[in-house]
Amino acid sequence: WEMLWNTHPSSLLFGLVGFLFVLFILSHFIFFPIRRDIRLARKNYWVWVFLFTLAIAAAMQLWGVMYSHISSSHVGSTPSQPWTMLLFFLGAESDSSFLPEVGLSYMLMTLIKIFVINGILVATLVGLFDRRISHYRAGEIRYSKLVFQRLKNRYAVVIGFNEVTATIIKDLLSSRENNLACILLQTNRNASEVRNILESQLSDSDLNKVIIYTAYRDSEKESHELHLPYAFNIYILGEQSILGNAEAYHDTINMKCLHLVAQILQDYKKSHPSRYRKKPCRVMFEYQTTQSVLQFSDVSDVVRETLRFIPFNRYECWARKVLVENSVDGITYVPLDGYDGLHYDSSEHVHLIIVGMSKMGVALGIQCLFQAHYPNYVRDPNLRTRITFIDTHADKEMLYFQGRYATLFELIRHRFLDANQSSEMDSKSDHGWIDPMQQPNCKWKHLSDDGKNFLDVEIEFGKGGLESEGVRRYLVERSQDPISKLSIAICFPNANQAIATSLYMPTEVYENPNLQQVLVYQREAATIVENISEETKNCLRYDKLLPFGMVHGNYMDDRTRYWKGVLTNAVYNATQTKHPLPMDLNNNADEALKSIIAEWEALKECKKISNKLFADSIYQKLRCNMVLTKEQSADNQHDEAFIEDISRTLKEHKDVIAECEHNRWNIEQLLMGFSPIKAADDHQLRQLVREGANDAVKAKKAALKNTPAKVHPNICDFDHLDEIDPYAKTFDELLNNAIP
Repeated sequence: WEMLWNTHPSSLLFGLVGFLFVLFILSHFIFFPIRRDIRLARKNYWVWVFLFTLAIAAAMQLWGVMYSHISSSHVGSTPSQPWTMLLFFLGAESDSSFLPEVGLSYMLMTLIKIFVINGILVATLVGLFDRRISHYRAGEIRYSKLVFQRLKNRYAVVIGFNEVTATIIKDLLSSRENNLACILLQTNRNASEVRNILESQLSDSDLNKVIIYTAYRDSEKESHELHLPYAFNIYILGEQSILGNAEAYHDTINMKCLHLVAQILQDYKKSHPSRYRKKPCRVMFEYQTTQSVLQFSDVSDVVRETLRFIPFNRYECWARKVLVENSVDGITYVPLDGYDGLHYDSSEHVHLIIVGMSKMGVALGIQCLFQAHYPNYVRDPNLRTRITFIDTHADKEMLYFQGRYATLFELIRHRFLDANQSSEMDSKSDHGWIDPMQQPNCKWKHLSDDGKNFLDVEIEFGKGGLESEGVRRYLVERSQDPISKLSIAICFPNANQAIATSLYMPTEVYENPNLQQVLVYQREAATIVENISEETKNCLRYDKLLPFGMVHGNYMDDRTRYWKGVLTNAVYNATQTKHPLPMDLNNNADEALKSIIAEWEALKECKKISNKLFADSIYQKLRCNMVLTKEQSADNQHDEAFIEDISRTLKEHKDVIAECEHNRWNIEQLLMGFSPIKAADDHQLRQLVREGANDAVKAKKAALKNTPAKVHPNICDFDHLDEIDPYAKTFDELLNNAIP
């Protein structure tokens, strides 16, 4: 080598570089097929073909120099000129005396020359690459299990392409915790069309990490091609779900896909029991009725054993962002009870008016039912939270709503108003109110000691459009109510209709200081509303407009909500089992942490949702019992002094906060399909409590919950709990005290 370097340094160096480049290209194309296909599809691959053929020529030059040196060393012949082999290889005329002896090696090099330079290799590579690129862009490429084994826990699977897919992919790739190498996207839509859409929303570097498989998500064969056991996490989104292109069977196919995924993982778990860990699987449901079914039912054992099932509905996600988190993507929303909250001595009440009973409008109403429960109702039962739905088809929508939440409407105070009958649409009168507890034939009077209604929310439905005289008068009257903290949400699916409605409400509505905000549903983008607000900051008519519901919003909860739900359940269980609570959630070796996670995984889906709903109410409870700064209201880390303030406040107001929590829980259970206890069973339960038969009380309650009616005896007035479950108030108090 030293002699070669001294005699032919340039030709030797050129040959070495070519040889190493050939090895690089071959290893890259053989062992990194995903990266190879991305380069072929996104780069000018003919440059690589040219460099590859040139590198072969250079490698042959290295062989020629070495052959010449060996030949001269052993045979005594004269060594060839340093660039003779390369010139011959490239087709230049050369003196045959400089070439190796005619023989096998000469024939071999001649054949390679013909194969490379005469175009056979180039044509073959170009044709091969063109076909590969065509299949890749069509989503027809399938990679072997070995490829994904090397990427174990470094890639995510997204099944289905719809309006939220790009946002979820962007969030997955931007998370530092995930550190994902690629996203495997399976869709039955045209792969080129999908890629074009993604190009408008993702950076080039992110788009290069997205691999598209064209397939139907309910295909068992194609589900196996995703190599799910090696994925970091799984999203089942389904295909297009917006108006005009929606899948009528969206949720059904998503559930079928979920079971296919679970079965594949179950098979893998049987063969690798010690290595298997449950994978998070988020499933998007388009229809709120599907989500509601999950609130009072559960998934199959196969799903429970293999997946951490996380259902979500984008409308409910947005409702949480607006009414619970009060912030998303730089937009800040006013809490329904204001930044100062509704304290025990407050004489105000919350009123949310929802114009348009679309999916988004209904989701906002349900979220308000879950959250809007305040301590001043404990002092004055007249200060109920009021939710008003206004829609041109409110009569039909009301029937759907009542049918969906039948047990709720057997108790809750409600009414129907018709704007076409102008005398009815009067916010100040009690016209049309129905209080089931006050009806002569009410079967639930035993649930409160005085027979009065104990639910702290009321609902009204108004039939009419914003152009109706009755509706416009109603809005003016409600905005001028001095004790009303008013928020209005315009929830028409059509963005232009929502903007027009928000701009042309009566002037008196905008001018009244009681109006906290006007939420405007903008499914496609927030740009128009943001421009209106930006350009008219000093105009009271428009400064309270806030867009929400954009399809490109953030749909993934961070781990905070998950851990709060886990800890809520842990505190609830600790009151009975007395087991210790973990002190460090980052210490995976902590036995207490392992225990509470195991308890969480064993919960039914409705119980998980219930724990998370309690966690959602934390900041509202704090806001209504102490003064919070905006920094403290943000869900960030807090100093010890603030935690001590929380502990002191909760102890000072423990009775009021406990009753407020029970009022919230009553509505939650009714929305989840549980029914109150009948009078005869209630009487029997009270008798058992008086006798001190604790075991019999527990058995009776368990039996009632397992009936088709899903009876929960604790759905009742707070004071009535002492007669049927003396320990129930203790749970409310303990959970609240655990907030710090």
